[in-house]
Order: sequence, then C-alpha cells, then structure tokens
Amino acid sequence: MTNDGPRNKFAPPTANTIGRADDASATITQEEAWAAIIGPANTHGYVERFRRLSLGGSAAWHWPAFLTTLPWLMYRKMWIGALVYLIAPVPVLVALVMTFPRYAPGVVLAWWLGLALLPGVMANRWYFQHCASRIRDVRARGGSHEQMLARLEAAGGTNKGVVIVFAVLLVAIAAVIAATVALPIYRTTAIEPKVNEAVQAGYEVAAAVGRRYESDRKMPSSADVQRMAANIPHPSAYLRWVDVEASGALVLDVQATPEVAGKIRLVPDAEDGHLYWTCTTVDLKLYVPRTCRRLGTQR
Repeated sequence: MTNDGPRNKFAPPTANTIGRADDASATITQEEAWAAIIGPANTHGYVERFRRLSLGGSAAWHWPAFLTTLPWLMYRKMWIGALVYLIAPVPVLVALVMTFPRYAPGVVLAWWLGLALLPGVMANRWYFQHCASRIRDVRARGGSHEQMLARLEAAGGTNKGVVIVFAVLLVAIAAVIAATVALPIYRTTAIEPKVNEAVQAGYEVAAAVGRRYESDRKMPSSADVQRMAANIPHPSAYLRWVDVEASGALVLDVQATPEVAGKIRLVPDAEDGHLYWTCTTVDLKLYVPRTCRRLGTQR
C-alpha cells in the first residue's frame, strides 16, 4: 500500500499485460487500488474502513467531515459532493419550509441538525463510493499495472491547497473574533475609566460653578471657570480644558488616548437658585458613563 514514486500513466503496457478492459482487473488488486486512490494521507485507516464497508460493515463516525465538511470534501477531491453541499442546503430548506409552513421552526431545526450530523455519519461511505467509482473507470480503460496505479493516484489523493486556504480562513476568522471580543474589553478596561475620570473632574468644576452661581446669581466667566478647573480637588490628566458657553453649558475637552478624544457638555438647569447638570456627548458616547448616554439625566 505504499508508492515507490511518481508513475507515468502514459507509459506503454508491460509485456505481460494484455491491457483489455475485460482483463484489466487481473493487473491490480483491490487493496492496491484503494491505496492508490486514497493517497499517502491516512492510507491505512481508510483502507481498513473500505474493507469493512466492502464486507457490509458499518461506515463508522468521521470527525473531520463532521467538523469541517466542505473543506474535507474538497481536500479529498470530492468536487461534486462539495458543490452539492455548498449549494443545495438552502433551496431544500426553503422548499421544506414552504411545504410545511406550520412547522417551520421545527423543520429548520431538524434540517440544520441533520445537515450537521449527516457528514459525520456518512462521510466514510461517501468516500468509499467515490473511490469505487474512480476505480471502476480506471479498470475500464485498461492498461498496465503501473498505468492504472498512476491514473488512480492522479484521480485521487488530496488537495493540499485546500488545507492552506482553510488555515488562512481560520486565522482570519480567529482574528475577527478576537477583535470583536478584544475591542469591547479594551474599551471597558482601558478607555472607559479614563473618560469616566475626566467626567468626574468635570462635575467637580460644575460643582464649583454652581457654588459661584448660588452666591453671585450669575454664571462665572470663561477665565473664572478655567481657574476653577485648575483648582479642583481631583484633577484628571484626561481633561485637557473646560470652557463655558454663552448658554452656561460647560464644555469638557477630553482625550483618553491619542485616538480617542472629544467634547462632553454639562448643561445647567437652574431650580430654586441651584444648578443641576445634564451630561451629553456625541463624540464619546461609547465611552462615557451611563448617565451621559441618557438625555435628561441630571447630576
């Protein structure tokens, strides 16, 4: 069941080989044919399975086909099976749902469950039948022992390019998943605390402004606000400056990272001589505390 090297499928028949279709079976044994069509990848395992199947045994479970059905079909050069598996499931599912609309959820669940389990159960039998068909074609053409083995090796074996493409796809999918998972984690652990710290410092400035408003009954000037910002008890390195608009709203200029920066507004609302503040933002709404994401929340 081992190959001695590349064979020439166009070589002339050997002298002791007739080469007729009705005599070709005598030039190659079944196990030789199986080994040649399977190729060097897991030859012994498949030959043993083929032997059991040829004697009426069970197909046994096939993990690679269950876990990676389409790549496995392509890897084993079962091109028609791969095309059917790629195209057929959706139209068949649509037809089943249209035929049994009342049971659509159950039909969908049963269909996809069957589609997931069927390759694991049937893959060895499918591959056995695929190889048997190729072997019959080669025997029918006739030729020498070496020619038939060469034709079987050319028709069978594996497509290593599929493995490379599949590996690249796995890496790409893993990268996308990692980015999808890592980005929220990075935002939560690295950016949100910095923005939150800047907002808390901004509220300390707002509290100082509120005290000035209570005593003077008017909003302090921009210069006064900046002096207050420089003297709050808990300043933040992420709050670059604070300014006041003509409306009285405080504008916080926040920079959490070189890439993440923007404005947060603390909008005042006077009631009974006191100021209450509403936090709003457009630039940093993904990173601000929850109170800044809901308009109308006062602090």
